[in-house]
Amino acid sequence: MKISSILRRVRIDFKTFIYKCLGLLKRKDIILYLVFGVLTTLVDWLVSFLLYRIWGDAIEANSFLIHGANALAWLCAVMFAFVTNRTWVFKSRRTGFFPVIGEFAAFAGGRIMTLLLQEGIFAVMFDWLGINEYIVKIAAAVIVVIINFFLGKLIFRKKSDSDRADDLVNETDNTEKEDIKGTEADTDCYDPANGTERN
Repeated sequence: MKISSILRRVRIDFKTFIYKCLGLLKRKDIILYLVFGVLTTLVDWLVSFLLYRIWGDAIEANSFLIHGANALAWLCAVMFAFVTNRTWVFKSRRTGFFPVIGEFAAFAGGRIMTLLLQEGIFAVMFDWLGINEYIVKIAAAVIVVIINFFLGKLIFRKKSDSDRADDLVNETDNTEKEDIKGTEADTDCYDPANGTERN
């Protein structure tokens, strides 16, 4: 195969890939996810830098405190991401204390998993293969963002199978109650002595 034909095919495939990416950006949930993702990063940086400033002297005396500052910043960022993703991106309909806590636990667990994945990517690509750290950071960020999006869709799915089953049972119960009330109302309106309906 000629080099020119290979290059032409690669160029066509790349153009198709770009068009598909642009098509995805038309989806509202993806746009909101990216916007809140940027804001989540800003929350992480803002809290980190604020704590670096407040604990400046203590960090110089004990460098371990910087990990504490980073952990607190990460927790604030995860809480911000949870609220925004739950409310505006995936629009979860679950209510009640325990269901929401369950969603938060699953969300935080997913973020911990992708954080460990990112560190694993750095261990392989940077430590072992010697690839430039900026390239590794970008590659890891893209992978993590994609995985976090699908984890979010899984965690905040609008209706689970059990939710739909519960809704079906509730609708059936409500229908039966309405039928009973309707029958009672018809009975009240009928006068069996005269064989006529009451006013």
